[in-house]
Amino acid sequence: MHMKQYKIRAFFVTMLTVALVFVLTVPVKAQEIEVIDFDAMLSGPLRISIDSKYGLADALASPLAEIREMAYNKAGDFGPDAITVVAPLLDNDNPEVVRAAKIALEKIAGAATETAETRTEASRALAYATTIVDNRNELLRLLANTGTHEALEILWRISQTREDSYDAALMAIENIAARSEPGVLMGLSLGMISSFRTEQGPKRIAMINAMGTIGLDDFVPHLIWEVQNGPAKERAIEALGNIGHTAALDVVRAYYVEHLDNIALEAMLKIAEGLDAESAREFYNSLLASDKGTHARVAAISGISNVATVETLPMLIALLGDENIDIRGAAHCALVNLEGDQYTTRLVIAALQAEADNKSALLNVLYARDAETGRVAAEAALNDESPSVRITALTLLGEEPSVEHEQTFLDASRRGTPESRKIALQGYLSLAERELADNNTAKALTMFHRSLSLALEDEERIRALNGLTEIGSPDTLNYLEGMQHRQTIHMPMARCAIAIAKNLHESDPVLAREIYEHIYEVGLKDRAVEDMSEEERQIFNSLQKGMRSLGIEVNFAQNAGIITNWQFIGPFPLDSFEKAYPPEIETFDENASYAGANDQQVAWHRIQMDDVFGVVELHKVLSPNQNVKAYARAVVRVEDDTQCYVKIGSDDGIKAWVNRQLVHENDVQRGLTLDQDVKPAILKAGENEILLKITQAAGEWQYVVRLTDRQNAPLTFNY
Repeated sequence: MHMKQYKIRAFFVTMLTVALVFVLTVPVKAQEIEVIDFDAMLSGPLRISIDSKYGLADALASPLAEIREMAYNKAGDFGPDAITVVAPLLDNDNPEVVRAAKIALEKIAGAATETAETRTEASRALAYATTIVDNRNELLRLLANTGTHEALEILWRISQTREDSYDAALMAIENIAARSEPGVLMGLSLGMISSFRTEQGPKRIAMINAMGTIGLDDFVPHLIWEVQNGPAKERAIEALGNIGHTAALDVVRAYYVEHLDNIALEAMLKIAEGLDAESAREFYNSLLASDKGTHARVAAISGISNVATVETLPMLIALLGDENIDIRGAAHCALVNLEGDQYTTRLVIAALQAEADNKSALLNVLYARDAETGRVAAEAALNDESPSVRITALTLLGEEPSVEHEQTFLDASRRGTPESRKIALQGYLSLAERELADNNTAKALTMFHRSLSLALEDEERIRALNGLTEIGSPDTLNYLEGMQHRQTIHMPMARCAIAIAKNLHESDPVLAREIYEHIYEVGLKDRAVEDMSEEERQIFNSLQKGMRSLGIEVNFAQNAGIITNWQFIGPFPLDSFEKAYPPEIETFDENASYAGANDQQVAWHRIQMDDVFGVVELHKVLSPNQNVKAYARAVVRVEDDTQCYVKIGSDDGIKAWVNRQLVHENDVQRGLTLDQDVKPAILKAGENEILLKITQAAGEWQYVVRLTDRQNAPLTFNY
């Protein structure tokens, strides 16, 4: 009855489709064209009703994509009983119909998970549907995600009778069984055990994996047999580890001792989690004593920490001195993670009685367990006869230094080994930085000055200079003068001196000017701009800004031959690199304007670059700034005819003219650096026009031009 009704509906769908195709393809006059209302058609005389599960299946089978989409979007409104009506469409010859059926089934199954009752109904319907269609793997996938134990009997039958669906059926069985109560799996257990005895090759391995995932105790004896007698020993060991039954421990341990196999080790550790505390301690101690490699020993230490008693402490403490760093680290973690004050008390006593190496390790353990306890222990160890213990104590106190330790750090930074002095000074500097953050500027200034005097390495000197830069006190000048010979810290010293000079602008501009000029003459004058780091660039810019604010005319960029006075116009569309716009064709007219990108009018603008690198950042001043181009123009004056190099950096492409003579073009996408392209040119006495076209794809959009003589010395010019 159902198939007959289905065929009748299919006939009407086909006839409706033919009619639609005819209407859509026969030419009509323009005034006769009407918009087709699919909703109206579906409610007309030849309607396809989606008010029932059969109407849903009819619509999903429609040749029209619009009807199929409407159908699967409504599929979630139907109950689980629609599954067996829709599922046969999975065998349809039209892949689009199959796709629509898959979507609809997923929506129906998903909606059915809202209650336990409908989920069970959907599971049964999906399971039954697997027996009436050939393309059942989609149904098996849905069962794997949403099925209940009611489907297991049919799924097991499929796994045993349908070769092409074995893997998918077994996966569904695994997933359903793993989320089911063991009491409902008796039949499945018997079936799997029976099949396991006869399966070979990949199927046997798949069955073992499934046993491990499902995790029934009934599987354990058979997996043990596999380890002892079967071909898939490692798979069986892995499955036994997943099940975690302690009855398998001796067999897995024996295999591990013989083969030192990591799979066996992991399985053994999983099984040991199920042991009682006493048995677990015995197992982990045995594993640790067996010396079967670092991985096994580390795992044993981690396990011991979970079942430790105070009697376990001496063994873990002894391991802090092991020659293997991984073992020391595992012992540290184990001791840190032990819960209970009784362990802390025993560890404090042990630290007081320990030899030097273990005492340092125990101090670190105590600090990691409880910072306050660790600080008390570290204070007690400051006068220890062992330098390594004192260093550890200073290090721990310096983690979160307290003002009460200021004198301790200061005294320790004046005497002792270089390493202990360095660590003590770092703690002292941390306190100085805290004073500065709390606006105790005078005290911080004194502490930073002391630090400069006590520092043995540049790391501490730079840290002190950074603090002194924030303060900017003239009292620091004498300290800076005494360190002029230290070339490695010239830049931090220059930054500090600039900060001092800036603070003197109002109170003592003469001294400020002297400082600026001294910085330039002694530290920066001979620094080649092309060799500057970003830190040096920032310092040069700060120096230039400070000098100009006092009326000192300087232009570090121009001193390096960099052009800093420009006019620019744009953006224009980036139709191609070659396409020319008026600025490269017409005679320059400062008042001209042209049609640019996005139909906007563009005109010439002036820009003066103060940056020491002289980089013009077009992406900050022009918009849009992607897939565009712009033009830039500068006029430079030289005294005589001059042969020179034009050195260009650009992001992205560049085209350059000198006095309207093309000297360079490079259609490229790149980031900018100084002097990327170097081209010879001739400047005539007097004014010379430098014209650029700069293209832009995306990101930053920049350019810089530097002029040098043929010996690469910066060229002298004016504007």
